[in-house]
Amino acid sequence: MCEAFRNLGVEITLAVPESKQPMSESAMSNCVQSKIGRGNQYPIITFPKFMPGGRLNSLGGYWGARKVMRQADADICFVRSAQFYNIATGLGLPTIFESHNYLLHNHYKFLDGFWRNRLLKASRSKTTRLFVSISQALTNYWVEQGVRSTICLSLHDGVDLEAFKVEVSQREARERLGLDKDKKIAVYAGSLYADRGIENIFSLARRFPEVLFLILGGPDDRRTYLEKAMRGDGIKNVKFKGWVEKETVRLTLFAADILLLLFTNRVPTINYCSPLKMFEYMASGRVIVGHAFPTIKEVLTDGDTAFLADPASFDQLCLKVSQALCEEYPTEMAERARTLALREYTWQSRATAIYRKLNN
Repeated sequence: MCEAFRNLGVEITLAVPESKQPMSESAMSNCVQSKIGRGNQYPIITFPKFMPGGRLNSLGGYWGARKVMRQADADICFVRSAQFYNIATGLGLPTIFESHNYLLHNHYKFLDGFWRNRLLKASRSKTTRLFVSISQALTNYWVEQGVRSTICLSLHDGVDLEAFKVEVSQREARERLGLDKDKKIAVYAGSLYADRGIENIFSLARRFPEVLFLILGGPDDRRTYLEKAMRGDGIKNVKFKGWVEKETVRLTLFAADILLLLFTNRVPTINYCSPLKMFEYMASGRVIVGHAFPTIKEVLTDGDTAFLADPASFDQLCLKVSQALCEEYPTEMAERARTLALREYTWQSRATAIYRKLNN
């Protein structure tokens, strides 16, 4: 988003809390390079984060962030933390708040309630210019809570246009990754946490033994646990790749026959989220098979841009996978999804929408 705003001619500075080990300018640039494939073309500053005994993570950056905001000669402050939102409006700074979650504290209800009240108070401030939410469902939620609809803007997450605008053929991607050019390959890229239901992929692997299932992501302890469970079940057509470089993720998506967009009801934000991987899946021009959760359906349409199954029906998921495996490339469904992503769901289009809303 910083890069996208910069491309619009906005002078932007990214302020982030310090890591455990101080980072030099070059180390910070290398970090950005590893995350998005390009170095930063905008200044990055850090502020201290005090965590006595490793605790108070959510409060640790309060004084450092406050100092940065007080000293900044900025026309607007863009924040994604309820705590920082209150700092900015309390200082009288014109502010954009971006909400990614209806929960403001995942563990304690009283803290969730406390931050919710603070957020709603900040939203009533005259200095709040925009209240951005990452899905229409999340916008609806906050309006019901009392946020003024006139300041709200619904914008899903996006994809890096530069990384995906040149499509890599399936054959070339497989050659570069050393994958079998004739094998049917299904790819899942994302977290392996227990609420993601990776066991569903094991069940699919048993149902489709002719398909190779590649799983990218971590954390490593979950990967180790799942690999052990897989071996215990005698499954041989699933391979875990762990955390890989951004470029390897991109090539693996292009190498796939189908991309698995799978979740479960146990994901706390499942009815409000906007998964980053959905837009990278779309931009890769490969057939998507996923679960039809509400915010997924805000972007993708079953039978038109993806095959979407009832989250409660494994049999329906299997049917959708069967349909996807029958698609021959180039396929109109995947091309429609790719066109949609590169037209409406890039970071650049997202930044442009915010910029226009601010200047209307």
